Amino acid sequence: MTRAVSRCNFRAGQPSVRAWTYAAYVAMLATMAPEMRERVLARFPAEGVRADDQFNAYIDDVNPARFAVSAHRHFLRSEDGRA
Repeated sequence: MTRAVSRCNFRAGQPSVRAWTYAAYVAMLATMAPEMRERVLARFPAEGVRADDQFNAYIDDVNPARFAVSAHRHFLRSEDGRA
């Protein structure tokens, strides 16, 4: 579902696999029950991901849960263009 919606909204050509993954994780955490989301977020202290290149294959492959939480937090920061 995330791919179908985001395919219509990406403006920079064909997105990378990590861009799709980022969007999917953001959607997954955003739609979780609040109590469950808080438990997931509590497992990973805020690390302050600031650069887009920190969302890479290595992090996703080695620790996908960390990638998911970092993507969620990155997206929620207003300076990152959250709608």
